[in-house]
Amino acid sequence: MQIPKGSVITGTVLDENGEPAPQTSVRVMRFITSNGERTLSGSNSASTDDRGIYRVFGLMPGEYVVCATPRNTNVTEFARAEAIEAELQALRSAQVGAEQAQVLRERISSIQASMPAADAEMPPGYAPICYPGTISTANATPVSVGISEERGAVDLQLQLAPLARIEGMVVNSTGAQLTQINVTLSDATSLGSSTMNMSARPDAEGRFRIHGVPPGQYRLTARSTIAPTRQVEFLVQGTGRGGRGGAPAPPPASPRPQPTTVWASADVSVDGRVLSNVVLSLQQGVTVSGQVTFEGALAPPTDLTRMRVSISPVGQTPFGGATNTQLDATGRFTLQGVPPGRYRLSASGANGWTTESAMIGGQDALDFPFEVKGTQNVGGVTITLTDRRTELTGKVVDGSNQPAVDYTIVIFPADQR
Repeated sequence: MQIPKGSVITGTVLDENGEPAPQTSVRVMRFITSNGERTLSGSNSASTDDRGIYRVFGLMPGEYVVCATPRNTNVTEFARAEAIEAELQALRSAQVGAEQAQVLRERISSIQASMPAADAEMPPGYAPICYPGTISTANATPVSVGISEERGAVDLQLQLAPLARIEGMVVNSTGAQLTQINVTLSDATSLGSSTMNMSARPDAEGRFRIHGVPPGQYRLTARSTIAPTRQVEFLVQGTGRGGRGGAPAPPPASPRPQPTTVWASADVSVDGRVLSNVVLSLQQGVTVSGQVTFEGALAPPTDLTRMRVSISPVGQTPFGGATNTQLDATGRFTLQGVPPGRYRLSASGANGWTTESAMIGGQDALDFPFEVKGTQNVGGVTITLTDRRTELTGKVVDGSNQPAVDYTIVIFPADQR
């Protein structure tokens, strides 16, 4: 058995003056097909040496996008200074002595003096660059490698760009107590994996700030969750019939409450200038509800509350992964707080049964993902489970009409979508 070694992509990263750029991170992302869509998946990475040369090895054959992400030390220092200032402000507000408070005030003043003014532009820095010379993965030229191939001369030259600062506020319009708020900035034009993923944590008043953003089109999102509250039911024992010892029978089990996602989103265009007063107003996601039905020869499960319906996002999303909920005793389900995106639905928990269809507005969500938009609830979903299994049988022969053994049969939809 001969096992081929992995493929290699190598090249040189230069700065704006044509000099080697050492210790620069280079990432290669492979094109894959996921849920019927061509997208980028994160793969291997490497750093340049003192000659600016990188070498990414152990790659599978395929097409790759190659991007360099330089380090902007000035941006890192600003963010670190902000974090230290926040900690010192918290210490100063605590109960400290006059002498210690004066030391803290001087330290905070020193940090604030080293940081740019609120309305000042940031110094230029390096923007992420993808081969052959674009800041967006969507416009990059794929690099193809075969089995055990070493592809060289995939060179990149860094570009100085005016780095911007994005400032804004997250507003909690839900009125509920939130656990934690995360703000994320991502490339709106990326095909899956992106070289630009920045985040910030708002302060107690909801204000946030993101440094070092190169020019481009971005999507700014905020996400948090509302913790579920349990309802406690009290049973009063009596002398009526129903339960053991004359106690009434317990009520049917209700679905267990799930955390609710709240979200906000805004598209922003960055051109090097300070972008301030961006408001992200958190709102609850929509409700997706429906019924699970059974078609087959077997008897449906007697306890439907043991089953679950799951909703899974298709592609990358800043609002988290899959979520699920229990069925009630009649087979109905309600998924709360579903943020915008494209999703698939499925049901599980019934032995011998498999999902046959998930109909939403006349469309089968097993074949084509359905889209949740804005604040429009999705109702009337019907998920049908079946106990029948499709079977395809046949025979494979060679040119002499003899059995052709050790072959694998692959069946796939004729419709490429």
